Amino acid sequence: MPFAVGKARERINHLTYDFNGQKLKIKYNAGEKYAELQEEINAQEVDEEETLKDARLRISSQLCKIIESWDAQDESGNSIPLEAESVASLGLPIEFYSGLSQAIGTDVAGGGQAGKGR
Repeated sequence: MPFAVGKARERINHLTYDFNGQKLKIKYNAGEKYAELQEEINAQEVDEEETLKDARLRISSQLCKIIESWDAQDESGNSIPLEAESVASLGLPIEFYSGLSQAIGTDVAGGGQAGKGR
């Protein structure tokens, strides 16, 4: 199989995120998409009046830009789509969203070692 530059640039990592005893398996782009997202986050102004709902939507939007797939399911066993509005409306505490974001950042900084996969 030939070396695919585009695939190498993507740098896909796998991560298992543990939240309240539930394990969420994700596959995310730790390459160009992650770098672009970091630039976007660094350029954002802090909104002192941001509501919890707005914070969930903002973080969900950021996560959906880099997460390629996940195994999240609703109570009926249906897959939850990786769309910002769907992810934000799950009713999970803000700690879920911020914790997942931190876990991805830590995994990227460690070279993708948390999931041991690329």
